[in-house]
Amino acid sequence: MTASSTTAPDGVEVAVEHLGTDSGDPTRRLVCTTGWANERSVWSALADDLAADHAVTTWDLRGHGDSGTPPPGNYSRQHALGDLAAVLDGAGRPAVLVGHSLGGYLSLAHTLDHPDDVAGLVLVATGPGFRKAEAREEWNASVRAAAGKMDQARRLGLALRTRPRRAGNGRRPRSGPHGPPEGRCRMRHGHPGVHGGTLMGVDPLARMVDLPGGTFRMGTDDPSRYPGDGEGPVREVELTPFAISATAATTAEFAAFVDATGHVTTAEAEGWSFVFAGLLPDDFPDTRGVVGAEWWRQVHGADWRHPEGPHSDLDGRKDHPVVHVSWFDATAFAAWAGGRLPTEAEWEHAARGGLDQARLPWGEDLTPGGEHRCNVWTGTFPVEDTAEDGFAGTCPVDAFPPNGYGLHNCSGNVWEWCADWFATRHPDERPLVDPAGPPFGTDRVVKGGSFLCHDSYCHRYRPAARSATTPESTTAHQGFRLAR
Repeated sequence: MTASSTTAPDGVEVAVEHLGTDSGDPTRRLVCTTGWANERSVWSALADDLAADHAVTTWDLRGHGDSGTPPPGNYSRQHALGDLAAVLDGAGRPAVLVGHSLGGYLSLAHTLDHPDDVAGLVLVATGPGFRKAEAREEWNASVRAAAGKMDQARRLGLALRTRPRRAGNGRRPRSGPHGPPEGRCRMRHGHPGVHGGTLMGVDPLARMVDLPGGTFRMGTDDPSRYPGDGEGPVREVELTPFAISATAATTAEFAAFVDATGHVTTAEAEGWSFVFAGLLPDDFPDTRGVVGAEWWRQVHGADWRHPEGPHSDLDGRKDHPVVHVSWFDATAFAAWAGGRLPTEAEWEHAARGGLDQARLPWGEDLTPGGEHRCNVWTGTFPVEDTAEDGFAGTCPVDAFPPNGYGLHNCSGNVWEWCADWFATRHPDERPLVDPAGPPFGTDRVVKGGSFLCHDSYCHRYRPAARSATTPESTTAHQGFRLAR
C-alpha cells in the first residue's frame, strides 16, 4: 500500500491511499459522480493526476447536472443507481468511478452489484465524521469489499479521504421535521408518581436487560405507516440472545465518559448544533434555520453540556438523555462502556416488549384510560405544546412505566441511534437471522421518535417506525441506548 496527496484549489488536502494496482490502460473512462452538490473543486485537483491515463466522460449523474440542486423529493437511491448505470452505458465499459459524498456510496453500491462494469474506484469522503477512526475503518472495509469483486488485473482501487469540513458548514437533520415554528415550551424536570426526580447512576451497563432472543415479527403493514420509510413489509426475524439497556444513556453517564477519555463531540468540534426554536428564550438572537423546517435553529455553542445553547446547562437534567450526540459520539461512548449500539432489529424487538404487532410498546392506545405513557407533543401542533404528559422538552430516561421487557421510553423523548445503515428495501429471505442492515449507506437508522412527534405530523414514535439521519448530525432530540 502506498500513499500520496494533492491539494484542491480551495485548500482542502486530499490523502490518497492506493489499495490496488493500475494496469495503465489508457482506454478507461473516468465517470465522476457527486451527491446532491457539485464538487468540481475536488475533481479539478484530481483531474491533472488522472487525465493522462483516463478520458473524463462526465462530471455528474444525470438528474443532478451542474446546478448542484437536490433532485426531486421522489428521486430515490434506486433512481440514482439507475442514472449511474445509464451513464456507464454511454461512457463505455469498464469505467473508473470517481464518487464524492453520496456519489461515493452509490459508486460502491454499483460496484458491489455489477463488478464487471467498474475498472476502478476513486472515492472521496468528507465531513466531521471522518475524524473518527471507526468511520474510516468502516468506509475502507466497504471499499475493499467492492475492490475485491473487481478483476484484480484491472483494479485501480483508490480510496480518498479529506480533512473534515470547517465548523459552520451546513448539516441538516434527516430524522424528519418535528415541532412548531413558533410558540414557547415550558421545561419541567419531574413527573408525579414516577421516577422523575431520581438521579441515575453512572454505570452505563448497570441497567442492562437480558433478552433470550427468538423470533418476532418486525415492521408493519398498518395503513397508517410511512411506506416511504421502509416500515413494511412485516418480516419474520430471528435473534440470538442479547442485552439492551432499560433506558437511554444519560447526561451523567456521558459526563463520566468525557471525564475519563477527554472525548470531544461532533457538535463541540463544529461549534454549533440544531436546537428546537420553541426551547429558546423569547429574546434569543435570530439564527439560521433549516429550509422547510425553520423550527430547527442553528445555535452556536449548543452541545451536550448546553442543550439550548451557551445560556443553558444540565442543572436538573442529570437523569435526562444526553442529546446533541452524533452516531460517532454514540459509538465512542459504547466502546468505552464495553457495549455497542443495538441493531434495528434488536431495538425493535426490545421496544415491543413481547407484544406481537402492537402499535405501541404497551398496546394500541396512545393514552390508555386517559394515562400518558410517553413524552410526545401534546396540544395543538405546531402552535403550542401543552405538556399534558408532564413534560415539554426531554424528560428523565425512566419517567414512564416500562414495557413488558423492562425498557423505558421506547416511544418519544429522544430518537435513538441504531448500528444499521438505513435502507428502505429489505432482504426477501425468511426468517431474517440477526439482520444488521446493508453493508454501507449514507444515513444511519434512528428509532423511537421524540418529544416533538405528534399524530397530526409525525407519528414515528411507534416501534415499527424508523427514520434516517446522517451519522454526523446532532440535534436537541437525538440520543441512544446501549446493547451488548
